[in-house]
Amino acid sequence: MTLPLPTFGLTPAWATRLVGDLELQFQNVFRNIENMLNAKSNFADLYTTGGSTAQTGIGTSYTKITGFATGGQAEFINAITGDNRLVVKTAGVYMMQFYASFTGTATTEYSISVHVGQAEADNKAVGVVYVPDTNTYQISCSGLISVAAFAEIEMFIKADGASKSFTPKEMHLWIKLIG
Repeated sequence: MTLPLPTFGLTPAWATRLVGDLELQFQNVFRNIENMLNAKSNFADLYTTGGSTAQTGIGTSYTKITGFATGGQAEFINAITGDNRLVVKTAGVYMMQFYASFTGTATTEYSISVHVGQAEADNKAVGVVYVPDTNTYQISCSGLISVAAFAEIEMFIKADGASKSFTPKEMHLWIKLIG
């Protein structure tokens, strides 16, 4: 003896649409997984080697770091050397790192910060170094930053007084999408 399946008042046409909708949803999920597995990574960098141009007028408010001479490797992120910034195309969490060897004004403390879309990054990825003389020093920062699509990534610097200088010798900024 075969018992009839309960229909709960649904018509066969409605059940067919439901099955079709579920099939489309599963196809979309599998397509998204395939795209993620086959997608190229989002990354880019800007750098300077052998730099000698002083950036003057560094004061107690953050000033954009200039002097990136070269855009390195990039995939799905624009490295804009003329404007010293990276522009991401995909929103997400990015791993970033900045490093600079530089000369500066003696007896000055310098602080750097990554800015996303003209604002200091939420995680406050910063670096601080005290420069006691005019020798070459290093400063760096790294962290994870949340970035909206088409946001700009820039490095900023400030000092513990007015009218300081910053002359990068070697400088490198890179970012990579991780999530």
